Amino acid sequence: MNDPVPGSGRRPSRGYLQRLAVGMTVLAAALAVGPARPPAHPPACSTPQTLSAPMLLPAPDDPVYERFLSKFPAALRVGTDRRRALAREAMTAAGRHGLDPDLLVALVSVESGFNSRAVSRRGARGLGQLLFSTARAAAPDRVRRPADLYDPGRNLEVTAEVLRGLLDSTGGDVRAALRVYYAGRGAPRALRRDGARYVARVATTYAYLKTLRMQGLLTARAGSPTPRPPA
Repeated sequence: MNDPVPGSGRRPSRGYLQRLAVGMTVLAAALAVGPARPPAHPPACSTPQTLSAPMLLPAPDDPVYERFLSKFPAALRVGTDRRRALAREAMTAAGRHGLDPDLLVALVSVESGFNSRAVSRRGARGLGQLLFSTARAAAPDRVRRPADLYDPGRNLEVTAEVLRGLLDSTGGDVRAALRVYYAGRGAPRALRRDGARYVARVATTYAYLKTLRMQGLLTARAGSPTPRPPA
């Protein structure tokens, strides 16, 4: 027997919700790692498949970010206000530069695990793990000294600006933009291989965020509690 669908007047079955959530995961992952350039002659009303195109966007004080951020360092787990402030800063920075906030959040989670004091072996700092030279070149009015990169709001703003610039320079190719963000242009072969794994990690996190959003929409429609995210 066919499963009922949301909006039909009947509650969707658990199997239907699970299959649809899996489908959304696959779709989000395809958006994250698939070609992002629009066709030469796009059909009317089409939207290029790029992560900078909003999809299931978060709302202020978003419950998905609340749950997602609570899995990261103690500084984020100690208080709801801290997590909400960081989520709002990410949404603001992404919106200002035309990015899907979930892409920015996914990138930061992979780069630093939301540790605003993180420093890499290469000297990259803060949430987006930016080199001072890169940040200074992208936003000289915001970044005057390396310590500025430890400010969460400032770092998120510059991270979004750098990512937006890379997307523009690669014609909207998200994979290429993320690889350059990770390794830089003209990176050695070994670093390029690491970059492929990095892109996969960002894509997986992005897909996870989108799946949580779809689960929330479906369970709200079905009138049942939101399922717990996977460990």
